[in-house]
Amino acid sequence: MPLLAKAPPLLDCALAVAAVALAAGCSLGGGASSPLAIPTAVAQAGDERLDPGPLEAVLVYLAPTKPSVAKADPPKPAAPKAEIPRPDPPKPDPPKVPSGPSAALLAAQRELAALRADSAAIQAAQAELQAAQAELRSAGGAVAAQLQSAETQLQATSLAREMEIQQVRNNQCCSVCGNSKTELEKGGKRFMDHLLEVKGTVARCAPSKLSEVEKKYESRLASQRAAVQQLKGQVGPQRAVAQAKVDAAQAKVEAARRDQAAKVKAAEDKVASLEK
Repeated sequence: MPLLAKAPPLLDCALAVAAVALAAGCSLGGGASSPLAIPTAVAQAGDERLDPGPLEAVLVYLAPTKPSVAKADPPKPAAPKAEIPRPDPPKPDPPKVPSGPSAALLAAQRELAALRADSAAIQAAQAELQAAQAELRSAGGAVAAQLQSAETQLQATSLAREMEIQQVRNNQCCSVCGNSKTELEKGGKRFMDHLLEVKGTVARCAPSKLSEVEKKYESRLASQRAAVQQLKGQVGPQRAVAQAKVDAAQAKVEAARRDQAAKVKAAEDKVASLEK
């Protein structure tokens, strides 16, 4: 090849060109001028011995080459992320304005509840009434007990009279002896047993039997009524005093109830007016 045959002269030319390039301010490494501008610079220096054609090829061959560095693309800006809507932070609750009952209403309600629960005055009056009633029951002592017994006997006699009169009117008498059922059973024997014993039957009572029964009980009742009145005369004053105490205690109970009812009504009206 012609280029290889001229290798020694070409090397000399290359050295000369390098010297000229250094003198002219050129750089083989690619400073202010590129290697391709060296032949031009040599030609301008007046060295007509050099053929710029082959020399240029040699210089290009000998010139150091920089490794090609692939330029990385500038980073693309990241796409903006879609913002996830966030709930608004909770707002502080406004200060609570008291909406409950006023102090005056609360005080009135407490007063009303206390009045409804307060029954001390009524209980005291009732205790006094119970004591007076107990005193009334025991008024007269032994005489009072005798009076109670006499009154019980009087009631029993009156009941027996009414029963026997009713039997006479219903013709419940023995056909043999003529006595009424009540008279025969006083001895503890049944009326039907008496009829079997005497071989009698239930017969109509005699017309005079009713008047006999009334007279019999009339004298007995009269004596018992007299005994009761006598005993009452003895315990009368004591019982009168005890009865007066009972009446006074009963009046206190009623007054305490009325007083409490009036106070409760006034408290209820006050609460109702404050609630409006």
